[in-house]
Amino acid sequence: MQAIAHYIASFDTRQSTEPVQARRQAVLAAAATQQALDAGEGARIYNTACAACHEGEGAHLYGARPQLALNSNVWAKTPDNVVNVLLNGAPEPAHGSANTMPAYRDLLSDRQIVEVVSYLRRTMAPGEKPWPNLPERVAALRALAHP
Repeated sequence: MQAIAHYIASFDTRQSTEPVQARRQAVLAAAATQQALDAGEGARIYNTACAACHEGEGAHLYGARPQLALNSNVWAKTPDNVVNVLLNGAPEPAHGSANTMPAYRDLLSDRQIVEVVSYLRRTMAPGEKPWPNLPERVAALRALAHP
């Protein structure tokens, strides 16, 4: 990874008083941060169960594959809407060209829902604080009757 960082930094043709070593360290730090975001159970579950519909070609804010980074629910003050959609799915799309979303209530444990929701908040709403008391909130929302 250090060799890649040094190689990428060598293409920076801007005049800078910052030595290449410092730029190399900055690239390594950014790579480590991204690697940390991409690690963990939440990332694994998201990449396995969610990314196929919410990322890549054809992902739109409204439509068949909504982009979660543009969804106001991941930026909200509470995680309730995100948790409810994960638990109960979206059987009736809000927009005519949208698809339904399966419910993960019977497929993912509370801990797994917490991991995915935490991952979404960290990666799709960068700079926002983590939601407090997320495990308790997920358990409370799961206990509510669902459609």
